[in-house]
Amino acid sequence: METAPSTGSAGAAAGLGDSLYPLLGNGGHDVLHYRIELDVDPGANALSARTTITALATEDMPAFNLDLSGLEVQDVTVDGVAAEFSRAGSELTVRPGLALVQGEEFSVSVGYSGTPSRSTTRACRSPRSASTRSTA
Repeated sequence: METAPSTGSAGAAAGLGDSLYPLLGNGGHDVLHYRIELDVDPGANALSARTTITALATEDMPAFNLDLSGLEVQDVTVDGVAAEFSRAGSELTVRPGLALVQGEEFSVSVGYSGTPSRSTTRACRSPRSASTRSTA
């Protein structure tokens, strides 16, 4: 069930703190496995998908963030139970019914769909691409 966007902390860092891409990735958990079920309609440039992530909580978390840009989220579950979620830009905040405990393995499943577009974000380009051009 979608809720209003969060104005406070999700309980874990929204990014990993990298100096070039500070909001890329998310703190609070280590991903162990991704499973992506994808249905693509090239003619309509549309997709529907479900991504299930198995992860290990690296801290206690009442909520956590995942990265997802440009597609509409239909549903989110944590360990098979519907979870509240909200979006703020490319950050998807997930609030499971029970807080996750450090050291606990958990799974989160996100159903989403939409029309993908070519990403133009800086995070998708090599940080060296602009500075390695030859000036002959």
